[in-house]
Amino acid sequence: SHFELYLEAMRLCGADTRGIASFLESVRRDGWRAALTGPGLPAGVAAFVQTTLECASLGSSAQVAAVFTFGREEVIPKMFRSLVSCLAKDAPKRWALFLYYLERHIEVDGSSHGKAARELLQRLCGEDSKQWEDSARAVEKALHARIALWDAIHVRVCAKPRGLADREQRDACDANEASSC
Repeated sequence: SHFELYLEAMRLCGADTRGIASFLESVRRDGWRAALTGPGLPAGVAAFVQTTLECASLGSSAQVAAVFTFGREEVIPKMFRSLVSCLAKDAPKRWALFLYYLERHIEVDGSSHGKAARELLQRLCGEDSKQWEDSARAVEKALHARIALWDAIHVRVCAKPRGLADREQRDACDANEASSC
């Protein structure tokens, strides 16, 4: 599956996947709402997942399509392009599967999914201005949650170093903030 490919890519590039494994076990045991309040889950991650699942379960078809279109299909390819170019420069063998995962997102989301999502949204909303307004509010909420997610990831990745490898990672983060990567 797509998610299994992501997890394997994370393992191969040396990422610690214990947090996601713990979260998934909590979801299985207690349900997603309870799992989102568990220890160790960064607030931005919890907010993003909650916003996504609430939209999927409670939003209208137009809101779900709008969030999918403008909160995912339109932003992910652009977001991942610069990440791919940076990772390709740094230890390409280590990042090979993760690069494949990201490039696949860029290819699929940036071409067929994006166009199909825009067409679906147009069909769902048509000329109904209320549908468009409600959908725009849902997209805004989803984008704020995505920004909080990436802010939480940034804080976690570039946290205060605890050892040599962590110091090197923080220095890389600092350098990347100052460059195009």
